[in-house]
Amino acid sequence: AESLHDSIPVDRDIFGRFIGKWRLRLTIFKPDGTSQNHTGEWHFYRILQGRAIQDLWVIPGLDPNGNNEFLEYGTTVRSYNPKTGKWKAAWTGPIQNQLFVFDIEDDDQGITLTEVGNPHLNMKWSFFDIHEDAFQWKSEMQIRDTGQWFVNYHMKLDRVKD
Repeated sequence: AESLHDSIPVDRDIFGRFIGKWRLRLTIFKPDGTSQNHTGEWHFYRILQGRAIQDLWVIPGLDPNGNNEFLEYGTTVRSYNPKTGKWKAAWTGPIQNQLFVFDIEDDDQGITLTEVGNPHLNMKWSFFDIHEDAFQWKSEMQIRDTGQWFVNYHMKLDRVKD
């Protein structure tokens, strides 16, 4: 779709600012204190007559150094409900056979997606430090034994200009 659908107020177009192509630098943090770094792309598009936004998240190919532990391609579809004034999202990652469903909240600090599709998983994703040509994103999981939140993925993104 070329533009936002009339059913979505302009001030609720919270994902419209991400439309386009982004270069990502991903760090995966493990509970043992080690981490891995990867690069990739994240593309955002309007779909369904501008009623939704879909993204495609790509970690391209296998690491030439033989680090094949992490490889994923995924997509998220975010749709706005005019009756509630809220966004919802569903993400799927076919390589690791994952499917997550999120409720979405936003404020002056950013956008938070809270996983609601699995009662055994406490996870949230956050978009923050958002600027026109850069933003950050993180995934956090709650540790069952302690109740503390642990950042397991962190991305820094820069807009790719045509």
